[in-house]
Amino acid sequence: MESAVPPSYDEAITRDHWSIIARYIDGPGLCEASLVSKRWHQIFAPHLWGNPASHFGTENDRVYVALTRFKRALPIVRTKVRELTHTLHLPPAQSEIYEGPKNEWLRDVLEQLPNLQSLIVSQLPFFDHSALLALRQPSTHHEPLETVEETQSMLDVDRSPQRSASITRRSISSTSRERSGFPLRLLIATHCANTTSTGLAEALSHWTNLVFLDLSETLAARDHAVLSSFRHMPGLQILKLRHVNLRDEDIDVLAEAIGIRVRSLDVRDNKITDTSIRKLLSACFPSTQEPMTDQGSVSNAVPGVSDEDWPCGIRKPISYLLDEFRGDDIDQRFVRRLTSGVVSRLPSEDLPAVGLTHLYVANNYLTVEGIASLIKSGNLNVLDVGAVDTAKALVRPRARSTSSRQLEFSKVLPGAEKIIPILGRHAAKNLTQFRQLLLGSAE
Repeated sequence: MESAVPPSYDEAITRDHWSIIARYIDGPGLCEASLVSKRWHQIFAPHLWGNPASHFGTENDRVYVALTRFKRALPIVRTKVRELTHTLHLPPAQSEIYEGPKNEWLRDVLEQLPNLQSLIVSQLPFFDHSALLALRQPSTHHEPLETVEETQSMLDVDRSPQRSASITRRSISSTSRERSGFPLRLLIATHCANTTSTGLAEALSHWTNLVFLDLSETLAARDHAVLSSFRHMPGLQILKLRHVNLRDEDIDVLAEAIGIRVRSLDVRDNKITDTSIRKLLSACFPSTQEPMTDQGSVSNAVPGVSDEDWPCGIRKPISYLLDEFRGDDIDQRFVRRLTSGVVSRLPSEDLPAVGLTHLYVANNYLTVEGIASLIKSGNLNVLDVGAVDTAKALVRPRARSTSSRQLEFSKVLPGAEKIIPILGRHAAKNLTQFRQLLLGSAE
């Protein structure tokens, strides 16, 4: 549960009760309330426009019709109102329901929602190659209402036709340049079968502000061009790549791209071995041999660090913000924060880079030796290794290995008895959750 400072007496008795009531009003009620007065519009419009899909009901037909109307209305809505939208969750719908959106639908929506920070398009069939490539060229036919008004106010100063044409052209071209990139901070695009590596790499080049990225079960994410694009996301904190057939050579590219910036990495249900673990340890964990720098150290990620030990020039957050980075629900906290309102700054931006603290590697070909090396790093708060069968991990990559050979391995290879003392020596300080199943039995 998020910690909160109780309000003062003056704040409690002067708080606007309508802002509390607004969160319990349904979509039609918010529409009516926002039209009562300017004051009520300021109170209720953010709840109506912030996450539009949350007010469209749960029945498929209602959701689809409402989203279609929302998309059609965007070009005629004032920019100040469109700026209220921070989250857009498009359900997995067939193209016919949206009357076959053109390839530019994604670009147009992103351009018309300047503060959109969370986009959820899992299993959306037309989040595809063409829609992603359309992001290359910003639209030139759409000009927001405020741009026209600002241009008109400038024309009032100088009404010469030549001056007017020059100002108008400059205003439009400036808008196009500013919109070549988008402020997305959260993208959940799982199981998007119609995406391609080319399209995905192109889109990610425009979404360099991402802090949360989930491309699980989107097979195009395995391409090295896509993995390399993570290098240009300085604020990326949560990365999920489940079930995309990642192999050791792919982890090499991924590890070099993310460095020690990413805190949580989910690569469950892939085909990686201990070789990938060694690469992650060398590229995504801070070196214990290096002195303290502005990149931080392992101790920076935990409470109780004294002010003099904190990196110079970086503001130290309060303790409960540090605690939230230790639990297994770190990804849920990011999602809640980024889908609850427009966020100007995240707590992670006030923390130094400390490398991977949450690692999910279950259902891969790992041995006890590989798991032990992760625990010995002392940097992990959460480690999920799932079922570990060392014999299977060693035999699986080999072609047509016999069951007798696997049985022979299982008699001599170490098991959970090797993990237990390592946990006591190296994980007592930081590790808060460890999940391991050994040959089907919980440890």
